[in-house]
Formats: sequence, C-alpha cells, structure tokens
Amino acid sequence: MSNMHRLHPVAYLITVVDVFKNYWYIFLITFFNLLTGKLDYRFLSENIFALILLIFSIFLIIAGIIKDWTIRYWIESDKVIYKSGLFVKKERELSIERIQSIDITQPIIARIFNAAVVDIKSPGESITLPGVKYDMAESIRTYLYKQKEDEVPAHTETSELDEGAEEKVEEAISEGQVIFQISPKEMLLLIATSGGLGIFLAALFGGLSYIGLDKVIVNVVETMQGIVGHFIVPIIVAFVIVLLFVGVIIGGIIMYVRYYGYKITKHNDDFIIQYGLLERKTITVNKNRIQNISVEEGGLISRLLKIHSLNVGITSNDFNLEDSGDVILTPVIKQKDSYEFLNTYFSEYNITRPEPNVPLRSYRRYFQVTLAILFIIFSAVCSLLYYKDYMIPFYIVLAIGILLCVLTVISGIYSAKNSGTLIDNGDLNMLTTSSFIRKHYIIKRSKIIDTSITQTFFTHRAGLGTIDVKTAAGFTPKVVEVKHLEIEEANEIFDYVKRGVADGESI
Repeated sequence: MSNMHRLHPVAYLITVVDVFKNYWYIFLITFFNLLTGKLDYRFLSENIFALILLIFSIFLIIAGIIKDWTIRYWIESDKVIYKSGLFVKKERELSIERIQSIDITQPIIARIFNAAVVDIKSPGESITLPGVKYDMAESIRTYLYKQKEDEVPAHTETSELDEGAEEKVEEAISEGQVIFQISPKEMLLLIATSGGLGIFLAALFGGLSYIGLDKVIVNVVETMQGIVGHFIVPIIVAFVIVLLFVGVIIGGIIMYVRYYGYKITKHNDDFIIQYGLLERKTITVNKNRIQNISVEEGGLISRLLKIHSLNVGITSNDFNLEDSGDVILTPVIKQKDSYEFLNTYFSEYNITRPEPNVPLRSYRRYFQVTLAILFIIFSAVCSLLYYKDYMIPFYIVLAIGILLCVLTVISGIYSAKNSGTLIDNGDLNMLTTSSFIRKHYIIKRSKIIDTSITQTFFTHRAGLGTIDVKTAAGFTPKVVEVKHLEIEEANEIFDYVKRGVADGESI
C-alpha cells in the first residue's frame, strides 16, 4: 500500500456540509433577510457581526477545499504518512505499532457516493482522511490491523487489498462475538430518557430567535387575545401541550436515527461499535486503551426505569478541545444486565459498587453555597419588583426562586447520600452524584496519573476532605471527585494512589 493516494472528490462536499452544520444560523439569517428584502444598509450596520461570521464561514469552505485537494497519504513499511498544505506543507507520520483504533464514519452525503471518513488514532495524535472510497477505507483498516498482528507483508500493494475489502472486514467482524445489540424495548427506553425533547426545543427556540419569528408569535398572540378574549389562556395551554407532544415525537426520531442498529462486536481485545441510520459510524475501542469505566444513571427517570448506560474513558487521540476522551459503550442497558456485562467482558477489573460513605455532617456542604447564591439573586430581584409594585411578576419570580431553592436542597442531599469510595483488590471504585445523575467509576491504579485532597479552612477544622483522581482523557485529564469525605478516608485513597497502600498494607 505504498502508492500515494488522494481523497475522493466527495471530501469537498463533506467540507461544505460541515461548515453549514457549524454555522447554519448565519446562512439562515442571511437567506431569510434576502427573501424579505431586508439586506440593506440598515441590516449591514445592525448585523455586522453576523456578516463577519458569514465571510469567515465562506473562507473556511474555501480553505477546507484547498486543504482536501492537497492531502496525500500512503503507507510505508511500519508507518502511515500524511501530507497536506498548499503554501505551508505539513507532514505527519504515525507508527503502525502505536495505532490504537481506526474509526470509519459514513455521513449521509458520503453514503450516497459510497465514501467514508477515516480516523486513524494513536495516543497524542491522529490522522483524519475526510473522504475516501468505502472500499479503500475498509482496506486501510484491515491492512493496518493485520499489519499490527504481523499477518500482512509490509509492502502489499493497494490493488491486492482492494479486492474483496468489504468481504474481508465483514469476515473479521463475523469472526468476533456480538456482545450487545440494542433491542426495540431498549430503544424505547433510550428515547424516553435521552433528552431528545430538550434537543428539539433548543433547536426550535434557537431558530425562532435567530430569524425573528418570536416577535411574530407575540404579535399573533396579542391579535388573538383581542379576538377570543378570555379563551386565550386555554388556547395557549393547548398549543404548548401539542408542541411538547410534537417535540417528544421529533426528539424520539432524532435518537432513533442516531442509534439505529447499535451493536458491539468483540474481536480479540477490540470492541467494534457500529450504529447510525443516516450517518453510519464504526468505532473501534481497544481494551488496552481504556483508562476508566463508568456506569451511569441519567437521572431519576433512569433510576425509576432501572436502566444504565456504560461508558469508557480512553487515552487522548489529539490535542483537540472537542476530544473529551469519553466513548459510549452502551447507550442503554438494563440495570440487572449492566454489571453482568462488565464482569464478563472486563473480568480483569474488580467491580464493586461502593456504599455511600459521606458523613451526615457533610450533607449541608453539598448545597449551602449554591443555595446562598440563589437566595441573594432572587431576593434582590423580588425586592426590586416589589418596590416597583409589579406584583404579578413578583409572585412568579418568588415561586420560581422557592422552587429552585427546594430543588437545590433536595439535589444536594441526594448527591451526598449517593457518593462514596471503595478499594477492591487494588482497583478504585468511586460513586459520584450531581444534579440527580449518578455515576460509578472503576479505575485501575496504574491508569491514575494524579490525585489530590482539597480542604478549605472550614472543612479542615471539620476533619473533611475532597478527594479527586485524574486519568488520561482528551484535551484535558478526566477528573473524578468525591466531596467532603472523612479526612481519614480521603487519605486512604491518596495513599492507595501514591504509595500502593490500602488499609496499611501494600497492594
């Protein structure tokens, strides 16, 4: 595969689509004002920032197309070589031995042209090929994995690899074991707990505010109030109910399309994750690359329905702010199956859910600062409204303030009652809770890169400490912390990480 290759022409189209996805509202504003004839000197003066972003977006499209046009890649012996740049030439080399995963994504545009985006990842660096033939993408992945296993001659030509590439990959996947496949019932549970409604409402109201339809809606409501009189309130309530119902349906469709056909295939030490209806993704997670495992309950509804999601933290792929290092292993799994799944496929980890061990005297510390801030803000706003004699807004703000304060106290107590730590045969188990979301982290001592104990003047006097541990992740390390433990228990975790000691004995 030593021949030099260029990208498929669909890469240019993918670049254009990506820019539109990131700056869609700028193009929408401009298009809307063109249709309504508002693109005059007043529009230019009032929307100068939007126009700057529009010009910047067009520049990104042109720069992206030039970059794609200059990309060349090939494989030599034990490394992948990547070159790009028109005026400033850049060259990057990845050692095949250090490659930890090759992920293939097929956006809907790429699927139309039978192309794909390939991400070749290693610790600290990655190479992205934003548009290659799907057969070539599968050839690259098959070749590199076989090369890592020393099963392919180092100077195999591309033509030899292209023949039956898809069949070879399907054969490799078929040799593996399908260890998880989302069922219709689990898909319904995922839709019910995923927050698809929030995605829909955020997009809806964000779009309305950008194109100015919020003012139109206000004018329509005022006009209708003059026509229907006192029936305006029931009509608005009915409209909101219908909007929420539509939002639930559309949000559900979004989640269904995103996670359609979700399955995990285990092949040796690799977990091959495939999912997506319009944009098909294939993600490979190597077990040796995993830094931590987490079992998440996404709120009270998830706890009520007894479902979890399983996630893994992986080593950094690149110095990219968007690379958090977290990968969803299973977006939804029944509570009774989650720990059985982990004990089966991660048997080298000692997995035990910690019992909560935050002392009762620490409970108030989980909410007192937030509660004080809320009290000050809402007291000031309510005082101003009362002074101005705006009684209806005063009662509304007062009710919202009381509700938020009550929820803050409940959430703080819930967090304190569902946090704890445990060292099980040399592996650290940490239970953390925030905003009703509960997570159980399992971390091997060898994967921890740092730990610290935090104390304020008051917690020092109270004999309490906050312990946090850090593992490698994306652009910044992953920090897991349990707040306001007894200082003896915090010191036990610290000694475990720093000295390999638990309960006074070496582990």
